[in-house]
Amino acid sequence: MRRHRINLNLLVDHNPLSFMTSVANFIDSIGKEDYINVFLAELDNVDVTTGMYSRAYACRQHGSSIDWSSLLKSSVASTSSSFQLSDVIRDEDSNKDSNANINKLVAVGSALLASLESRPPSQWLTCRLSAWVKLGRMDRALQLLAGGPADLLDAGFRHLLYLA
Repeated sequence: MRRHRINLNLLVDHNPLSFMTSVANFIDSIGKEDYINVFLAELDNVDVTTGMYSRAYACRQHGSSIDWSSLLKSSVASTSSSFQLSDVIRDEDSNKDSNANINKLVAVGSALLASLESRPPSQWLTCRLSAWVKLGRMDRALQLLAGGPADLLDAGFRHLLYLA
């Protein structure tokens, strides 16, 4: 049996504003760590509405840029977490304009992390690890595992080995 599925980037690219303002609802609707991990694995900085699915989005203006920085700020502000964007931006990039470093990958990954921060760590551990790895911050993923219970530690390291 052959399965057809869409590129999951379309969930973000179809309407970025709507997606970024409802990240918590997105997580609740999916409800499974594995599906969130598949979404994170497929997440890319490419706008699929101007490439792969351009025929379906012929009326969309090509080349129009999205202000991911403001979308991220509004998304993080809507959560009740203590998430800091400075955790995502590397120290060597912090002396540059931090808004210049925010792209689709950083914005969506950070919004997911901010939303997951208020949830039970044991339930969403692999999603947090996947998000940190996708953002290029393996050090933060390892810090997340430090000091945790042995069963979560083992599952977390197995997941990181799978991702690496």
